[in-house]
Amino acid sequence: MVAHFPAAPVVLLVTLILPVSVLAQTKFSGVGHAPVVSLPQGKETRIPSPNSQWILTFKFPDPTAARKLWIQQGASSQRTLIGNFDRSLEISWAPDSRHFFVNDASGSGETRSYVFDPVTLKATDLSKIVAKAAPKAADYLGADHSYLEIAHWINSHEVLVKMMAYFSESAPQRPGFRARYRVDLNGTVQNLYEGYWQSTCDGVNRDLTPHRKAALAPEIAKQLNVKSVDVLQSFRFGTWQIIYVSTEESDPPFLFYSGDPLRTRYVTMWSGAARMDEEQEIRAWTLKNAPGIPRRLASCFAWHVTKAQDQ
Repeated sequence: MVAHFPAAPVVLLVTLILPVSVLAQTKFSGVGHAPVVSLPQGKETRIPSPNSQWILTFKFPDPTAARKLWIQQGASSQRTLIGNFDRSLEISWAPDSRHFFVNDASGSGETRSYVFDPVTLKATDLSKIVAKAAPKAADYLGADHSYLEIAHWINSHEVLVKMMAYFSESAPQRPGFRARYRVDLNGTVQNLYEGYWQSTCDGVNRDLTPHRKAALAPEIAKQLNVKSVDVLQSFRFGTWQIIYVSTEESDPPFLFYSGDPLRTRYVTMWSGAARMDEEQEIRAWTLKNAPGIPRRLASCFAWHVTKAQDQ
């Protein structure tokens, strides 16, 4: 886990004049399900509980500063630090406001989920619950690309958990793993689906170190003519690279490079959403708009944006 939760709550007394902040924008999580908030959305985002007794505040002053999540009771001027986070989050309150979950995309190769009690701030690691009940999932939680996240609340004590994992450097016969579980906060796990698949990204290098991200960010920001970017993912095959970045000014784009992004400008870019049945169309678009890109990398990109966009 890369998120940094304090050993003891850190309390901050704030003035009655709060800094400018915005209420969270939510993403669709299904009919009747509690909304899920994707972060960051700005320098400060507030996420009130359904009963208005609690407010979560996510602070992201700039890409170089720590990303902090705080909690306070609605009418109180006292905030408690939940933790520091390295990348993007997804947050959702339970319908009865007695818990909230955090999906922590702590690295380009990992996502983990935690359920918090707002009173005690006790964090329950969903990967440990799933691993104990599902041996197949436990075998893949140690993969170099392992994404376990909560899709939404089913009710006030159950969540739908999705998992996808694969070993990028494994032999072709080692398949990827995908699963869905219904998890009760009491520790009960219901297996809804488990299956294996062969990734079209086998052989594509997904490594992205903090040092590499720090080097790429200012150069890519300059190319996009924006103040700053957050480098999220990398796909490299041969001399070609595809870099996925986020800015505060547009939808996150995938940038296609025929050489080192530190020395060459991107050939083309792609952003937006793709349906699962559009894999072949996306592959064809990539081969046409990024002339010379290896077919393996084009296929990997098309599979990724149609089958595993957030992984």
